[in-house]
Amino acid sequence: MNTRAQFANLTSAALLVYGLLTILTLIVRVLTTSTALVLEIGERFVEAGDAACAAARASGTQSARSGPTVFGTTTRAYNATRSAP
Repeated sequence: MNTRAQFANLTSAALLVYGLLTILTLIVRVLTTSTALVLEIGERFVEAGDAACAAARASGTQSARSGPTVFGTTTRAYNATRSAP
């Protein structure tokens, strides 16, 4: 724990350097923690996407097939009703 007695014999330049190093250390600690958090969240999104793809494959659903007249499920259903007699 820092007390005033520890800083009593330091020069003002040494106190300035100590303060700058303390602030830089805290900034680096915040940056590394926030970077780790962002990476963890990104990994969880990737794992969730992989799990969703695996569940879709296991359930037998087919992905939407885009073509010149069909772009996605909603448009395919619309085009099917328009071409029906």
